[in-house]
Order: sequence, then structure tokens, then C-alpha cells
Amino acid sequence: MQFYSKAALQLVYDQVNRDNPGLPAVLSPDNAAITTGPTAVSVGQFGRNTRATFTAKPGTGVQGNAVLYYDRIDLTSMFPFNPVVYLKSNITTVKAALPYLNDALGITLSESDIVGPDAAITPPNATVRSLTLTVTATSPAFVGKLTFSYQIKSSGFYPNSGPGPKNLLQGNTAMGYFGTVDAKDLFTHAELTALAFLKGTKPVLLGDTEGWYKFYYNGKIIYLPITPLGNTVSWNTLYSEGLVYGTDDNGKYPAATPVNQSRIVTRDSASDGRSYFRVRLPSVGVDPMVVGTPPDSNVNGSELQMFNYLNNGTWASLTGTWWTQWIISQNTISTAVANSKIVTLSKQSWTQVPKTDTSNGWYWFPVLELVDKSSTLLGLEGVFGKMDGTLTPIVFDIQNSLQVQPLVPGIPKTIDFLPITFDIDQSLAVKPLNPGAPKTIDFRPIPFKTEIYSPSKIDLGSTSGELDDF
Repeated sequence: MQFYSKAALQLVYDQVNRDNPGLPAVLSPDNAAITTGPTAVSVGQFGRNTRATFTAKPGTGVQGNAVLYYDRIDLTSMFPFNPVVYLKSNITTVKAALPYLNDALGITLSESDIVGPDAAITPPNATVRSLTLTVTATSPAFVGKLTFSYQIKSSGFYPNSGPGPKNLLQGNTAMGYFGTVDAKDLFTHAELTALAFLKGTKPVLLGDTEGWYKFYYNGKIIYLPITPLGNTVSWNTLYSEGLVYGTDDNGKYPAATPVNQSRIVTRDSASDGRSYFRVRLPSVGVDPMVVGTPPDSNVNGSELQMFNYLNNGTWASLTGTWWTQWIISQNTISTAVANSKIVTLSKQSWTQVPKTDTSNGWYWFPVLELVDKSSTLLGLEGVFGKMDGTLTPIVFDIQNSLQVQPLVPGIPKTIDFLPITFDIDQSLAVKPLNPGAPKTIDFRPIPFKTEIYSPSKIDLGSTSGELDDF
């Protein structure tokens, strides 16, 4: 597609030179101008779909004019599918969308190439919309029509936001919308009902469109089902199962028998690992709510207001019968705490009913709130399985201390040796001491000899008579 990324006028001259290889000079916007046309012609004529007259510019080394045939790009044939283009939320006209379209598709449409460039378009949001552009008859480079889809440009990527899309399509972390989540990545109606109701009384399960809407609300990730899970269930029944408030206490307005409201369920997935969710009812405004139909002042900033953004066109324009049906909310009525508020997702109707009542005319629309595992202490989970009864023998090692203890894995087996005591005898042989034998020394007899001793005699006549000479 790089060929189509040049400036529109240069693109025309490239096509003319390509389709007319016999020209004596290479035409460009610097040496020739289009003085007549372009005009659509039969594709069979010279094998091209466009005719135009090119006149040489003085002082450029070429002169005269020539009628040339070339092919304009047929956008209808080039894009037989509907490409998706992501726009910012402030794009409100066709010409404002053109830079995003050109960048996404690698083309060079300008305002002069299309019909009605100043026409208004519906501002982009999470709803995918379709738009068709018609090329003007005088466009030098293009013919045909271009149909494409557009929606809001992602406003952030949140990799640790739980199952479902990670790109925030609308809003921010206070109120934001990610898109839809397939039931196989979260829960089906039947799966969540089986996990949530443990005391025997369950709502009447409804079979309808599965799946969930994913939101950011006050810094937390929450999910709302696309359609209700069931009906014929009372507020009190939901409370007794811990499915109303989503708090680790008995809730703001507990029933006669207080029950902790932190019911947590888990879901394992290949992409997100194990995720934990609190199951609760949606909050539709200030609690307790005042009596009124509808008290709009009570819903500002609420989850109900955010949910309705998908229906009223703020974020999307989703339609369907469920937007006008009654849903059970967690809220209590200020004038009678034994009553709860039931509302419509479209925020059009309100009423109050006793918390003990059930009906097939109002529905269980639970909210799943993603639990932050880094800041929430999670209880121990039940472990199910078969215990391995195989016994492994323990290896013992006997040491000189006469203590028996298991062998420590990883430590090499060693034997402590005592130092060897040596004894040196006259044979100059070195040998170990014989334990138990007394230490002795072998004595040998001392050799001796005898002979006759004859002392020499002195002649007295030879002495002087002095003692010293005696």
C-alpha cells in the first residue's frame, strides 16, 4: 500500500507515467498541469478509465499539450469489505475523519475528492457505525465509493482488568466501558446461578442472550449481564444468600437474620488465571432512596446512570426489550426500609416493593465485581479430590550417638573416622596400635666381653724419691 501514500497530485502523475510508457518526458506537477478533465471513459477505450489533458509549463524543458489516458483507483473494488477506523470522540464531520481514514487505509483522500466533506456524522462511541463516502466525478486519482465502519478510539489499555477486553473504549476509571465479554470467558446464566445459590431456593432461570458488559466504576472492574439471569426471586432471598451488598459485613440495611454479604465466586481462564468476583445487586443511586418517579437527583454518579450510557447514546445506542424491564436493586426506600427499589435500566420508571415479595415481572440482574487479590484477604477454598494412600518408607541412618533419625535429603552420606595412632619400635616399622593390648617395650640384653687386665709396673730405681714422681 506504500504506493498509495503519496500526495494526491503526485499520485496522479505516477499513474499517468505508468500507464503511458511512451511519453518523451516524465510528467510531474513541476513541468505539467492538468488543464482538462479528468473525465471518465469506457474501460475498453485504450484499456483505461480516465482521460485528461496535460499542458507543459513554460521554462521546464517541455512544451505543448497531450491528451492522455490512465487509470484512477476504484475505491469500490479496492475495498470490497468494510474496514474499521477508530476515531476520537470529538470527530463530528466527514472531513475531520479523513486523516484517520487515510492513515488506517494507506490512501490520500482529500476534501476535494469526496462529496459533502462538511457533512456531520454521529460522534463515535462504543457502537460500531457505518459511513459511505462518494468520490466526486472530478477527483484526479479516485473513482467509486468507500464504505467503512467507525467507533471510538481506545482511551487506555488495562492488562490486569480481568476477563474480557483490556482496552477502555469510553470514559475513564471513574466511569468507563470496555465492551462485551463472552459467557465462555466469564459465566453462563446457569453456571453463575449454581454457584450463587447454596440454600436451595433459586430464581426461575431465563434462557436469553448470554454474555456480559464490562465497566470501570470508581476504580473497580464490574460486569453486568446483557440479559437478566432469572425472575421470581425476592430481595430477602438474595440477601439470605449474601448476594445483595457485596460487602464483607451484614450490609447497610440487614434483614431480620443478618448474613455476611461478601459472596465470592471464582473463574479460571487460560489468559487471566484464577479470578475472584463478588456477586451483588446493582446500586441505582443514593441509599436509602427517596420516594419519587423518577428521582433523577438520586442517580447522578450511580451505576444505573453509567449502565444507561449504553442505551441513551452517550456511549452507545443499544436497544432491546430488557432496557425497559424492572430489575431488583440493592437500594432501600427511606420511608420504609422493608421496601426495596425496582427500576428499569433505561432509567424511565421506578417503584418500590416489599423485600419479601417475588414476581415474574421483575428480574435478577446481578453485578459481578472483580476482587483485587493484592488488597483483599481471601478465605480458604474447599479442596476436593482423592487422597493418595501410598506409603513411602522412611530411610534411617544410625550415628555413633545411638540416635535414630531420618536421612536428610541432599546431604551426602559420610562416616566419621577417628585419627589413627602410630607406635614406632626399633624395627622402624609404622603400624596401627592394636586396641586392647597393653603398651610394652621389648628390652634386649646388653652385649659385653671379658679379658685379663695386667697393669704396668714401675721401676722404683728410676724414680727420684719424690712423691710427685712416685
